[in-house]
Amino acid sequence: MNFLIFEQLLLVLVTLVDTMLLSGISEAALGAYSLVDSINQLLTQLFLAIGSGGSIIAAQYLGNRDRKGAENTATQAALMVLAISTLIALPVMLLNGPIIRLLYPGVHPSIHNYAKQYLLLSALSYPLYALYHNGASMLYAQGFSKLSMVTSILMYLARILMNFLFIRVWHMDIQGAGLSTIFSRVLGAALATWFLMDQHKPIHYTRPFRLRFEQGTLKRIFSVALPGGLENIIFLACKLIIGMMIAPLPAMLLDMALILNVGVSVLIVQ
Repeated sequence: MNFLIFEQLLLVLVTLVDTMLLSGISEAALGAYSLVDSINQLLTQLFLAIGSGGSIIAAQYLGNRDRKGAENTATQAALMVLAISTLIALPVMLLNGPIIRLLYPGVHPSIHNYAKQYLLLSALSYPLYALYHNGASMLYAQGFSKLSMVTSILMYLARILMNFLFIRVWHMDIQGAGLSTIFSRVLGAALATWFLMDQHKPIHYTRPFRLRFEQGTLKRIFSVALPGGLENIIFLACKLIIGMMIAPLPAMLLDMALILNVGVSVLIVQ
């Protein structure tokens, strides 16, 4: 539990660092970052819930001394989160402009342009984030919380470092925030997958990795994941609606609202 709390604090720290760095570059970039972050949190919640649900089912198999069932569940969960995250990412990348116009019709044109760029770059990282979260959940399920924490620390520290380089040193503003998100999630996904390819671990991915969906296993995962993720989805939808309401505010009021919005992110269960 202590490791989980520490990881959540790291996540909040990264959000605060992003906000601090962008605030020194452009108010429009800062506004776009916060507005798009609400969209990202809502869109990613479905595959995050599936990863968490899969880890619960895998732990149940492990408790029944069924290592084959645990291995199969981990693999099926990875395939499912990759499929769903890709299905979400593709339309978001193609329709990033219309999505921003639909959700924030009264936003300033400069914020709108930044938001389009950041949403596109964020969507590219959805499958990477899905694979990282599924792997971290499976590591927790079998008691390897230290490995999950190491993966998270390296990923978030890499993101902070790249944010500093891209935003402050190379003045890439919102594009820098998006690129640092992609590259750091590449690292997180690679580490989590590498740990779970170890066939000596109680829960691991099959080798070779079979691209085959099993309906029975997926139904069990969904039966746990959907109810568990519904509460977060409702909360994040309300947060998005608040963002839609404050987006057309004058610049000074919008900045104050966005700072409060970052504070609310502390309450989100990833």
